[in-house]
Amino acid sequence: MGDDAGSGASGHDRGDGGKDVAPVWRSGLLRQIVLVALAYVFFGQFSLSFSFTSFAYEANSVLIFMAEGVGLAAAALWGSRIWPGVFVGQFVLAAAHGLSWPLAIGIAAVNSAETALGGALFRRWRIEPSIQRMRDISLLLVLIVGVMQPISATGGTLLFWWDGRIGLERFEETWLSWWLGNSIGQMMVAPMLLAVAALDMGRRIRGIHLFETCLLGLVSSGLMLLGPHLSHMTMGLMLAEGMMIVVAARHGLAGATFAVTIQAVFLVQMTRAGLGPFVGQTAGPELNLFLLRLMFIGQFIAILFAERRQDERQMRLSHDQLSQAQQIANLGSWSMDMVRQRLTWSDELYRILELEPDESGSSAERFMLRVHPEDRPRINTAFREALSGQPYECSHRLLFPDGRLKYVRARGAIRRAQNGRPQVFLGTMLDLTQMHEAEQRLHLYAHLFEQSGEAIVVTSSENDIVSVNPAFTRLTGYMPEEVIGRNPRFLAAGRTPPETYVALWQSLNERGYWCGELWDRHKDGSVHPMLATMSVIRDPAGKLTNYTASFVDISERKAEEMRIERLAHHDTLTGLHNRFSLHLRLEQALLAARREGGRLAILFFDMDRFKCVNDELGHHVGDLLLTEIASRLSGSARVSDIIARLGGDEFVMVLTGLGEQARDLVEQIVSKISERLAQPYLLDGHTVHSSSSIGIALFPEHGEDIEQLTRHADLAMYHAKEGGRGIFCFYDDSMNSGHSERRALEADLQHALDEQGFELHYQPQIRTEDHCLYRLEALARWRHSERGWVPPAQFLPIIENMGLAVSFGSWVIDESCRQIAHWRAKHGVARVAVNLSVSQLRSPILVQQTQASLVRHGIEPGALEFEIDESVVINGSDEITTQLAALNALGVRLAVANFGNLLSSLVYLRRLPVDTLKLSREVIAAIDRPDDGNTAIIVDAILTLAHDMKLRVVAEGVETEAQRKFLTSHRCDLLQGYLLSKPLTEAEVVQLFNGGGI
Repeated sequence: MGDDAGSGASGHDRGDGGKDVAPVWRSGLLRQIVLVALAYVFFGQFSLSFSFTSFAYEANSVLIFMAEGVGLAAAALWGSRIWPGVFVGQFVLAAAHGLSWPLAIGIAAVNSAETALGGALFRRWRIEPSIQRMRDISLLLVLIVGVMQPISATGGTLLFWWDGRIGLERFEETWLSWWLGNSIGQMMVAPMLLAVAALDMGRRIRGIHLFETCLLGLVSSGLMLLGPHLSHMTMGLMLAEGMMIVVAARHGLAGATFAVTIQAVFLVQMTRAGLGPFVGQTAGPELNLFLLRLMFIGQFIAILFAERRQDERQMRLSHDQLSQAQQIANLGSWSMDMVRQRLTWSDELYRILELEPDESGSSAERFMLRVHPEDRPRINTAFREALSGQPYECSHRLLFPDGRLKYVRARGAIRRAQNGRPQVFLGTMLDLTQMHEAEQRLHLYAHLFEQSGEAIVVTSSENDIVSVNPAFTRLTGYMPEEVIGRNPRFLAAGRTPPETYVALWQSLNERGYWCGELWDRHKDGSVHPMLATMSVIRDPAGKLTNYTASFVDISERKAEEMRIERLAHHDTLTGLHNRFSLHLRLEQALLAARREGGRLAILFFDMDRFKCVNDELGHHVGDLLLTEIASRLSGSARVSDIIARLGGDEFVMVLTGLGEQARDLVEQIVSKISERLAQPYLLDGHTVHSSSSIGIALFPEHGEDIEQLTRHADLAMYHAKEGGRGIFCFYDDSMNSGHSERRALEADLQHALDEQGFELHYQPQIRTEDHCLYRLEALARWRHSERGWVPPAQFLPIIENMGLAVSFGSWVIDESCRQIAHWRAKHGVARVAVNLSVSQLRSPILVQQTQASLVRHGIEPGALEFEIDESVVINGSDEITTQLAALNALGVRLAVANFGNLLSSLVYLRRLPVDTLKLSREVIAAIDRPDDGNTAIIVDAILTLAHDMKLRVVAEGVETEAQRKFLTSHRCDLLQGYLLSKPLTEAEVVQLFNGGGI
């Protein structure tokens, strides 16, 4: 909570010496509010407990109300945000003493608002919480007496008048007593708490000081009570004021306010008992005014003494600063009385010698013990020369017990009497240790200059080279003698932009430093990028003397940056621009088109059957297809055009520089691109056919900005895709409604998936031999609340595109198993076939989910059959083959649906664990075409081979009597289609089981 508390006392939470004035109280805003509320109730109850109501104006007020001092002190320390604590404390206090709830709330609101305002003004006026200056106590007095308490008294008195507790005739009297009692209480408690909160003050109010303060306060109170027995009551009051001055002088603001508090409590209790000088009808105002005067005396005297102590501290600080300045100079001094043989050292000399002043004092012997033994003869020689009239000057070393050395230089002179005899030997000793270390560092820097791996160049103020290091020669190929005196510009390769040099010199002139990249030319003519750091060197007077530059070859780093730059702006698979780069370049193209009045077109490409290629031939072939598409698009584009891949099979091309006949030109270009993309692709031994659906938006007809143009091109592309494969569409405003409808359908579909708004219908498969029901195929149906029944061909592709095919298929499997279990329990037998999508077959949890559903509903695996499309099975990867084997091992029946489109695949089925073949609708529909004489031969061949392979054959889509007769005569095992039965609801299936018939 340190941060929260700090925000509540910005700029005022530290007193003199940088000490925290509220070090422990800051532990959370809630804790602060609770603490304020408790303290408010305590001080308020304490104030009420020793008040007396014998005076007329006291009927609705308190003689001395201390609780508001708690609120002000807390607001000063923690901020105005603690006002809820004041509100709660005042409300509890008022309600506990019989005030009505509205009145209690009103008074609490007035006092909490007053506290919040006081805390804000406390900070605005920059009052120090430690209250150590006359300005602080004066502003605090103005804040309490002139701002806060007039507000409190006015608000409280108005509330009492509104509540009927006082009449207008007592308004002024009540206001005055309220203002006076609250002012005294706040002036007592707030400064005392603020002073105690200051760490240095808090340490003093303890032990003997606390006892002494209490004693002096009681003595002062006793003197006031004895006033009538002295010569005059004024004498007792004056003595009490004198005692208060003593308390304030000795114990400061906290002691003074504490002593006044003791006196207030003592005097009120004595007055209630009928003792003392304040007994009578006017005792209340007199006592209040006396305490107010006594408090002012104590507090102002305390501040006067506090300021005096601050002045004394400032004087000591000045003395310490002078000593510190001498210490910074590392200059000690000595004075030797050569007549009395008395030697004195300065404090700094003691520090240099690292000796402590003691009884032995300073002596030549102690000094010589510190001198390095090898340097002692030098000192003796210099001293003898000084005695002979030469100046005393000697540089030597000091050796310390721990082995450390100091380097010093001593200078001195001998003052002589008129007769020439030496009288006083005066001298100074300068500690040169740091200077010696600096010289050592200079030697080190010189070594680093020579040995550095970075090339370093030093030039004059006129920018002529004065020095280079060996690394410079290695990096540039130039020897020092070839470059000394030359301007470094001869190294420039001519590839650095001119604005870089402008920024370089501007930075050197303004900041004395520059770092950046430059292109330099090696002596052999090769060009390299360099990372250079340049600095300005000035003499102590600030005059420019030299420039320094260090630089390293960053060729490898630049190559890596270029690679990263390409990764950031280009698609890693195709090398085309990515979405980010497309946005940047399209923005530039639009700016140019607006500036020149030109036109451009945005083309959105979506490859048809790309998902099938991925699913059937694998992602490797899909990636090859994307790469080849990118190559064909690049080969169809002009230099000024922009090509990008957004992800998946979505590509974008921007045609720029179009004229007035933009639409016709775009149509010609797109037609050629579409034809080129529709050409077969030979990929990894596979011949792949894939066309493209293309949406086109023109600038400025179809949009003024990137967002509009891309959205409209995307809409046009979806419209083209819905119209068939391999076509392109220009954007039209009517497409917005279709797009909105599709988005709405997706949202409704997501809701239906979340709420299980689908149901299964079941189409029977009938045996040809006895016309009995053999199996039911589960077909998903969706009844939309507004659209009615939505065709599966409309919502199933959307489920696939939304990536929800696996979860939706899992629900179909589980619901089918549940229905099988229900029908078997009621009717003894039931088999259901379920279609599997490619996404489900690729799901690693398909087998696990299927087994879980079988176990959950307690059915045999053989009652469930999975239908897989022929193209998926034949062109499937090893992953799909493994899944089929796992499902077969589980006991689930497997069927190949839509069979007949790839007749050559029949032999391939021998290697797969398949139980059933399901002839496609196209094969069955061909039976009714008399001109197709090969149909009977093909169907008969399929049936013969399938029966040889022990496979059951189902004919799907039987819709005419001719088809039924043909298939029955050619020994097809099962028939399915609207001729026999439409898909049935669950209730209709039950009716079928109960003998309703087909």
